[in-house]
Amino acid sequence: MGDRITPPASHEFYFGSNNMTNTCTRCGSTRVLAKTWEEVVELYSRKTTITHSQFVCPDPKCQKQVEDQLTQIREKREYAEHQKEIAKAEKLKENAKAAAARLL
Repeated sequence: MGDRITPPASHEFYFGSNNMTNTCTRCGSTRVLAKTWEEVVELYSRKTTITHSQFVCPDPKCQKQVEDQLTQIREKREYAEHQKEIAKAEKLKENAKAAAARLL
């Protein structure tokens, strides 16, 4: 019963705690907090404040390479989604033509 841990009520549990480390995916060094901002979001007529934190690698060259890799991944995903939408639109056209042909 005495082993129960109560987390802090703030976002520090996730980002401000010394127990958690945020390491660079490329070089393994500890990332540093570059920017923090808040956003107010309304959901189901309630306003919630979300705190965003951006961590970067302390080595600018490494951070640039990580950003380039993430950009490539994002572009590849967006291209695949675009191709999927094109294929879906073509399939709908084919189905519409087939349905029109059956009516004649």
